[in-house]
Amino acid sequence: MNSLSLLPIVVLSFGMAACPKRGATPSEPKRTKEQIEHPDALSLSDYRLLGDEVIRLVGQHFLNGNVEAQNWAERHAGYAAGIASRLEFAKKTNELLAELRKSHTRLFVPSDVDYIGIMAVYQQALKLPKVEYDSIGIDVLQTPDGYFVRSVFANGPAARAGVIRGDKLVSANNRDFDPTIAFLGHSGSTMLLHIQRRRDEHAMEVAVIPRRIDAREEWLDAQKSSLRIFEKKGKRIGYYNIFSCVGPAVLQTLLHDITETFQAQAEVLVLDFRNGWGGCSSHFLEFVNPYLPAITELDGNGRPVKTLDRRWRKPLFLLINAGTRSAKEVVAFSLKRHSIATLVGERTAGAVVSGTVYWLADRSILALPVDEGLIDGERLEGKGVEPHVMISDYVPYSEGHDAPLEKALDLAMSCAGVAPAASR
Repeated sequence: MNSLSLLPIVVLSFGMAACPKRGATPSEPKRTKEQIEHPDALSLSDYRLLGDEVIRLVGQHFLNGNVEAQNWAERHAGYAAGIASRLEFAKKTNELLAELRKSHTRLFVPSDVDYIGIMAVYQQALKLPKVEYDSIGIDVLQTPDGYFVRSVFANGPAARAGVIRGDKLVSANNRDFDPTIAFLGHSGSTMLLHIQRRRDEHAMEVAVIPRRIDAREEWLDAQKSSLRIFEKKGKRIGYYNIFSCVGPAVLQTLLHDITETFQAQAEVLVLDFRNGWGGCSSHFLEFVNPYLPAITELDGNGRPVKTLDRRWRKPLFLLINAGTRSAKEVVAFSLKRHSIATLVGERTAGAVVSGTVYWLADRSILALPVDEGLIDGERLEGKGVEPHVMISDYVPYSEGHDAPLEKALDLAMSCAGVAPAASR
């Protein structure tokens, strides 16, 4: 079987080493609507071989092939014998992987909600030039009661169509809603969404036009477009959402917006780290680096013209929840530990290891942790980061209301104009 071990993106950036790359690199998987809905193209023997490959990869690479991984591999050898479908294979594989009790340990198949996201996060590792998909610009929450809009990307198709947080996605073009296929092949065409805004009301119809877009570009566009200045009782509060930290453009854009907008227009900044993906580098905390100087340009007469200050020196609030994962948790932990920010929301996921990914022959992706470490002497894996102010981030039928954000804005109002403890 042709299996590829690929260079990982290191989600912990404090001395964690990357694994070496082996073998050739596949091109981006091409998925059609038919392939997603009817993926069972492999024979019984193929699934047995896929299972054998999972066993081998876990035994060799899970936390660098520790004793627990080897014992797991021995215990489950041959587990895929008799499996007849991809969905059955994925379900069984993930049930067994859960026994290892570590984050970043999962098999992703094309019908998974996070399949596009995991490819985009590990885009360089997978040698994919782009990870494009047909999107309306939403982040979806899957629940036993169906799919709900967790967040709407500012200025995206869904936002322009009037879709809001908490809407239940009932159907797309009169087919039961499935985020992996709902918009596939429909970019540029008008689609009819049926959404339910309140639990006790009938679904209403919304017209939306999906777009074909690179996932990382969409996340970065959403970040740029999320910039807002709330004005209440003479106080100005900045808001900024970072859906993913992956790639240098995320930090560069944050520093630019702090310099060009927030420094002059906001007394307090609310940074939203909820949901999405991690991937923050060790440089991400540069925006609160106490040693970063403010540089003032002078004219020919020695008079100040413009001050370039990329460090945020005023009060900072950070929104977190159970969807705040990986390197975002490291940033949250550091901001809390050094009294730089007030954390509002829910405890983070506790998913803090360094991971890598492997293609399987059926184009599914196996994610495994390769290293685990301590952050300033503390273990965050399985523990997470607790907020200063706890408030539930409840989504279904919330009718656009965002209780954690509203709480953060209320708290920000009370300290507008007051320097944070670390800056006094």
